[in-house]
Amino acid sequence: MEISKRNLDRLAKRKITKRALAAELGISECYLNRLTPPLPPGPVRAKRLARADLAQQRRNHRMKLAKMVQSGRRNIESAAKEARCSVRTLYRYLAKL
Repeated sequence: MEISKRNLDRLAKRKITKRALAAELGISECYLNRLTPPLPPGPVRAKRLARADLAQQRRNHRMKLAKMVQSGRRNIESAAKEARCSVRTLYRYLAKL
């Protein structure tokens, strides 16, 4: 059985899943996996890494603000407002110091 170029393009661009294509063609998903080459990793991993990087930057900023609160240069309410988090969250960061 041959899979059309259109269907292979739809798979490569992730417009359709292998499960849906197998159902459309009336074959099993396992058989379709043997017929098609493996797909390269999609953009999902890149988005997840970007979100993780942003989360790490926020943690670093909150830790920096907690150190400023501990040294007395800032009060906790203004630091929480700048970090866009609750006062309780900054108390947790202070506890880690």
